[in-house]
Amino acid sequence: METRLQGVIEDILGSETPARDLDVKTSSEWDSLAHLNLILAMEEEFGIEIEPEDFPKLHSNYQGILDFLKQHMD
Repeated sequence: METRLQGVIEDILGSETPARDLDVKTSSEWDSLAHLNLILAMEEEFGIEIEPEDFPKLHSNYQGILDFLKQHMD
């Protein structure tokens, strides 16, 4: 799961920075479009539906996104 998530994040951000180092507060590649694209890509990659009220939970850092994904993959 982590390798797949890292690939999704790195594809969306097109960044040389490893996904594990993602922190949306300090990432120059992160914006609202990247946020929405990440949500859509995660839904497609992992076969889940992310409710709009959960979108703010995915506006954090790599570990926060991974934790969210683990909770919703059970």
